[in-house]
Formats: sequence, structure tokens, C-alpha cells
Amino acid sequence: IMLLTCAVDVHKRNLAVKVTGWAKGHRAFTIDYWRLEGDILTAGSDPWQELTELIVNKRYISDDGKSYPIAITLVDSGYEQDLVMSYCQSIQETYGNAVIPIKGMDGAQKGAMVDAFKMRDSKMGLTAFNVNVDFYKDRWYTALKRPWIESEEMHDYCFNVPTDVTEEQLRELTKETKVPDFNKTTNVFKGFKWHRPSGANNEFWDLLIYNNAAIDIVAWDLIMRI
Repeated sequence: IMLLTCAVDVHKRNLAVKVTGWAKGHRAFTIDYWRLEGDILTAGSDPWQELTELIVNKRYISDDGKSYPIAITLVDSGYEQDLVMSYCQSIQETYGNAVIPIKGMDGAQKGAMVDAFKMRDSKMGLTAFNVNVDFYKDRWYTALKRPWIESEEMHDYCFNVPTDVTEEQLRELTKETKVPDFNKTTNVFKGFKWHRPSGANNEFWDLLIYNNAAIDIVAWDLIMRI
């Protein structure tokens, strides 16, 4: 494992949090996964405090004794945007940790250049990112279908989970499917789009997508600093 990323999906009654370890070739290892239950709509409530403790103080120790902090955390601002933005700003100002608000965006229109993510400045002066979730969904849809035999070297974008992961959590990776997309006015076929059935939980999938964006943002930031 080279470094750890964290992604947070904000819901009405919980924060879904997933920590992912990354090895060469975008090989992903699920390290931790929780739903922090409680009053999400109040700043400073127990779930937000638990998240802060994880981001700021949590260290994971490998078999060889190496200590891993969380390198970067992405928090989805699609729900309660102002609260998320304030939280990320307070963590950055108080602790200096890389905690960044993001917003998932559909893929680029036909003929447009595809950006996996795009940096933007919020009205609060906080750096945020729009993430092209379709780009990452297409990537992992292909990767998750690739078989891997344990006697062989692990392929790029191989997805690993602990032995105690539940079947329900794994099924969240398959809740969304690609369906035909037609123009609502002309009924002309435009291509395919990702669709999630109403009420279906897909947090495990979303958090994989956001964690992949996180490691890409880290790489992009390093390149920009050279």
C-alpha cells in the first residue's frame, strides 16, 4: 500500500465513510467502512466529530510497522452543501488536513472533452472539485468484470475487500446498470447512461468511485507542484 484515501457520502441519518489503500496500478484495497449514525444536519454532532477523529488522528499500522494516516478525504456535497463546505473549511483551517468537498457530475456531452475531475473555487473561497462519476463508473465496470486467479499477478484496477465484507455490501457494487438514453423530445437514441433503481443502496459503489477520484487528485496535485 502506497497511501490511504477516504471518501464520505452524506445522508440524512448517517455519514457513509470508506477508507481505501492504493497500490501500484490503481489496485484498490478496502481498509475500513462505516456508517456513522446520528444527527447529520447539526454541525459538531457525534457523526461529524467521529469523522474528524478519523481524518485527523487515525493511523493504520501495516505488518512491517509502517504508519499510514489518511492522505486525502473527499466529502460529497450533493446533500447539505453549505454544511459540507463549512465542515471542510473548518478542518482545513484548524488542522491543515486535505479535506475537500466534491460534487458528482454526469459525463461530458457528446463531442466534448472528458475530464475525470475539475477544480473549482466555491463562494466561500474553498477549493472544491467536480467529479465526472460516469468516467469512473465506466472504468470500474470494466475492471470488476475481469477475473483474477490468485496464482497470477494482480491486474491493474483489481478490487480487494476484507474477508468480513458482507454480501449486501458487495451487491451495492452492482445496483447501477447502463441503460439506453433517449432524447425526451425527439426520442432519438443518444447513447447509454447509468441508472440506479429508486431506493437502492449503492454507497459501496459510490465510495469506490470517490476514492478513485481522490487518488487521481493526489497524483494531479503532485504533478502540478513539480
